[in-house]
Formats: sequence, C-alpha cells, structure tokens
Amino acid sequence: MPDSPIAGTRVMSKIILPSSMCVVDVGTLHAHFLESLEELVTKSSKEHEQEAITLDVDGITRIDTAGVQLLVSFLNEAKIRHIPVQIVGDSQQLEGVAENLGLQGLIG
Repeated sequence: MPDSPIAGTRVMSKIILPSSMCVVDVGTLHAHFLESLEELVTKSSKEHEQEAITLDVDGITRIDTAGVQLLVSFLNEAKIRHIPVQIVGDSQQLEGVAENLGLQGLIG
C-alpha cells in the first residue's frame, strides 16, 4: 500500500443488516449506524480517501415501520456527511414495507 493515498480513492465499508429490524431492534441498530458513520468520517479525513458504504439487505426477514424509518434516517445522515451508500441484496420484506409507506424510492 502506498505511503500517500491517491486523491479520489474510494474505500467501501460493508454493513450486513440483521434478519430482524423491528422496533425492539432499532435502538441498538441506531447506535451502530451512527458509530459506523463516525468511524468512516474520521478514517476518511485521516487517510484522505473517500469512504462509501454498502448496505447488504439480503438477510432481512422481519422489518416494521421503525426499521424502515431507521434506514431512511441513516441514508439521510450519510448524504449530509457526503458518504455514498449503495444498497445491495434483495429483501422482499423491506420492499413491501417501504412500498406500503411510500418510501420505496428512498430505499432502493
């Protein structure tokens, strides 16, 4: 690895979402998401690399309104911090709840 990073280098951090993203899980997940963003901002400024996040939604089997709200909040916070987020995987449960809430355009 070179001593000085190349301008415009992007490092991907992957967050694999848990199978359950319901109201009882949101508090813990919210803290984890904020911690992940803080780490990326700190790392990015120290290493002069542009950070990006991949959210893997493939394993979500249970999600409710609170879980979708958490995801939307995370995506908004990442946008404010200029951290690109890519959503990968397929979760029919996430798609269904997001569609019911009219938020499918924000999540995928």
